[in-house]
Amino acid sequence: TAGGGLPELPADAPLSPDMANVIGFDRDVHGWRLGEGAGAIVLMRYDQAQRKGRRVYAVIQSLASVAGKENGEQQALPIAPALDDLRGCCLAAQEAARISAEQVGYVEVFASGSDALDGIEIAGLVQAYRQPAQDLRTAIGSAQGNTGYLSAAAGLASLVRTALCLYHRMIPGVPGWSAPKLPTLWRCAPFYAPGESRAWFQPTGGPGRIAGVNLIGLNGSCAHLIVGEPDDQPARPNRVLARGGFILFPLTGESVEELVQELEDLRRELIYAPDLNDLATEYYEAARDRGEAPFGVAITGHSHEEIQREIEYALKAVPAVTPGNEWQTPLGSYYTPEPAGRQGGVALVYPGAFNSYPGVGKDLLRLFPHLVERAAEITGDLGRVIRERLLYPRSLAAISKEEMAALEANLLADPISMLISGTALGFLYTHILHDTFKIQPQAAFGYSLGENSMLYGTGVWGRGDEATTRLEESETFKVRLAGPKLAIREFWGLPAGDSTGNPADGTPLWNNYLVMAAPEKVQAALAREPRVYLTHINTPRQVVIGGDPESCKRVLAELRASSLQAPFDYALHCEVMRSEFDALAELNDWPVEQVPSLRMYSASDYGPLRIDKTEQSQREITRAMAHMLTSPLDFPRLVNQVYADGARVFIEAGAGGNCARWVDESLKGRPHLALSLNRRGTDDYTNLVRILARLYSHRVPLDLSPLYLPLAEKVSL
Repeated sequence: TAGGGLPELPADAPLSPDMANVIGFDRDVHGWRLGEGAGAIVLMRYDQAQRKGRRVYAVIQSLASVAGKENGEQQALPIAPALDDLRGCCLAAQEAARISAEQVGYVEVFASGSDALDGIEIAGLVQAYRQPAQDLRTAIGSAQGNTGYLSAAAGLASLVRTALCLYHRMIPGVPGWSAPKLPTLWRCAPFYAPGESRAWFQPTGGPGRIAGVNLIGLNGSCAHLIVGEPDDQPARPNRVLARGGFILFPLTGESVEELVQELEDLRRELIYAPDLNDLATEYYEAARDRGEAPFGVAITGHSHEEIQREIEYALKAVPAVTPGNEWQTPLGSYYTPEPAGRQGGVALVYPGAFNSYPGVGKDLLRLFPHLVERAAEITGDLGRVIRERLLYPRSLAAISKEEMAALEANLLADPISMLISGTALGFLYTHILHDTFKIQPQAAFGYSLGENSMLYGTGVWGRGDEATTRLEESETFKVRLAGPKLAIREFWGLPAGDSTGNPADGTPLWNNYLVMAAPEKVQAALAREPRVYLTHINTPRQVVIGGDPESCKRVLAELRASSLQAPFDYALHCEVMRSEFDALAELNDWPVEQVPSLRMYSASDYGPLRIDKTEQSQREITRAMAHMLTSPLDFPRLVNQVYADGARVFIEAGAGGNCARWVDESLKGRPHLALSLNRRGTDDYTNLVRILARLYSHRVPLDLSPLYLPLAEKVSL
């Protein structure tokens, strides 16, 4: 245990103005920020802890230290150690732990804010961790950015923070970070400063996640620890969902009158409730014990005031909602008098390949830690498959809006990464629904390459690493359908062009356009343009055309319809790329690992796939995928078939939200519910609670218990 209070400072001690949550290495911090706090850790031999079944947060693998030089004076603040001492501690700790610097994914730095001390620490860390090939492989962070300098408790705070990061497999964010001070010292540094917390990806089968903890004490003393995650760590429970701060109150009733009475009761109890989470748990348990009542209303909010306001809105709105309408608030409270879940089943919808964007799904592994083990069933390197360097970019300086836009453009220009990351996200979202909230879909279908995500997400296919390698090595999405677009050139009888696929004058070979017009009208306009193709029908009044840019512009001028150039220029779903049928079949030639319990539809023939573990089924799926990708896609036709077979609730399991909107347009005027698990601009947790609120009111069978802590639960270490 250790505690630290505010030390008595010399008159000339440099103090930083209030820079809350900014670590001392930031270029705008030039002094100490002081704090108070205390903490405790329990140390035990690792083998002993394993025998006793204790929860292990982290394992100290090595410690190297150098004592300070006593000069008889009592110091209030640490002073800089010798550069050789600090660098030597880092190297000695690495050697004692039998690791190399590149294996360390995170370093908890001291980062005092004092320029003199920080300069020594930065130089020592860079020299101890640098590599010949510069690669931003190691994140930096500091507890002092959150707490200030805690005196005797400073080192303990750093160790506790690092242990929790290892346990939760998270890289902590550095909020407020702009750029490092003393920039010349960072040359060849392997460090990056994440602006937000993110998942800590690590391939399976290796040494696990490893962190360094750098400590500086009085009289020039210093130490460096190497800390790792334990082997074979059992399930790592967390309470992020139950204590996330956005609370859902589920209310049920046999009639609207009963719902109103429930709302009145909640309004009264809210006045005297000291803990909103406990009150929400009471209402959840009461609703669960009542069974499947025909009506439900969900109230959401962060505070007493918000929830009180939402209740007042609901008391006025719920009795007035008529069939065919719904009540919802910007905060997420929701009620429908016609629950779609009582009229039909649930269908999962997998979006196309080109929907990933920087930051998508960044909180999923923190909210649902079991996904790490789930993903290990299909890949030994989730970071590679999800393309973490592209989705969660690394930089030592804060990334500007312009830089982020350029990074997103680079991602969009990489069809292989877009496809692979989209498939990985679909897998994760599927298991959030299935494993955590026990939602049991009866059907699944995908938009274009979303059928690939469907097959992996539902467990039909399972060889994720082999599929990734095969796709990376294939020429299909490198030079045949993207880049030089050789398949298009061959079909049109054109010369090879340059490496980008564009003619010598720099004009593009192929563009795609989103067009707000009926398919029949667009098809008629294409009759006079042999190099323009109707590739996708998204809704009854929205299509995609692709082809020669000038020819496309003539079609758009004739249609006089609203249009938008798509951000990607790949060719799919048209006759010009039917030469790639066999190559696409090979990319999708995988054995059936698991026969699903739900119907899985394909746009190859707009009906369910026949799936079993026979070679014939494998061949049929392979050819169905190739046929679907080389033929125009009619998404409304697919939606209507799934609807005709009984689906009424459609949940988009992937990035973006386009498919949910297109389902709404395709089923306009008919009872249904369409939702997306990801909404750009809204964090994963908030969007998820809002979705659960809607599913609850629509009486979709699901388990809301992960949002609540049982009232009798005790905190266990």
